[in-house]
Amino acid sequence: MTKTLHITCVQIMLFIISFTLNTSGQDFRWGERGGSTQSAGDAQVETIYDMDVDKNGNVYVLSRVYKTDISVGGHTIQGYGNKDVLLSSFNCQGKFRWMKLFGNSIGDIGYDVCTDKTDGVYVVFDMMAYNDSGYIDSDSTIAANTTKTLYLVKYDTSGNLKWTRTPQPDTIPITSSSFTGSIDMGIDEQGDITWFCQLAPGEYGGTGGLVVNDTSDYILKYDRNGNF
Repeated sequence: MTKTLHITCVQIMLFIISFTLNTSGQDFRWGERGGSTQSAGDAQVETIYDMDVDKNGNVYVLSRVYKTDISVGGHTIQGYGNKDVLLSSFNCQGKFRWMKLFGNSIGDIGYDVCTDKTDGVYVVFDMMAYNDSGYIDSDSTIAANTTKTLYLVKYDTSGNLKWTRTPQPDTIPITSSSFTGSIDMGIDEQGDITWFCQLAPGEYGGTGGLVVNDTSDYILKYDRNGNF
């Protein structure tokens, strides 16, 4: 029993020494902060939804921000509503590259950002542009009075909008929005996007797409060109 305990203690000590040597060898490189100047209520829970890195080491951060004086990397913009979704990009040295803001006057929710093996940056978020217009930054405007809430957006790594997809049918009732939302997203080696969602009944992806009869979890798949 004593021998077993002694060996175990030696193993633990070796692990601690090895862990200490490995961690102490890592040098801090850079840090960045951002957010709005709001200081009350919901503004205290600004957060990062997701992050990814492209093949060149550029960093992409998807976060929740509030509308007043949103500042990232020394650049300030104004939001659309109380809760917006912000995509920010930095190079591998931490230098600010660009940012894109998504939202409208109603609260919006971000989920995932993913990069592919070529030049694509993909974002999924939920936005309800029912009472007023929604915005894909200054790149695209979503007309008011739509009950669609699911958005898949592709940018290139330089911040140029490539396409936007809203798979829900035009006739989806507003009551279905409570039962529809993004869950997760992934991209395979071929650049195909798998979008995991909860969907209410309807036809998704256009004519000939996925017909949903019961509210449940489903996967929507697009190629890198936005084809369903």
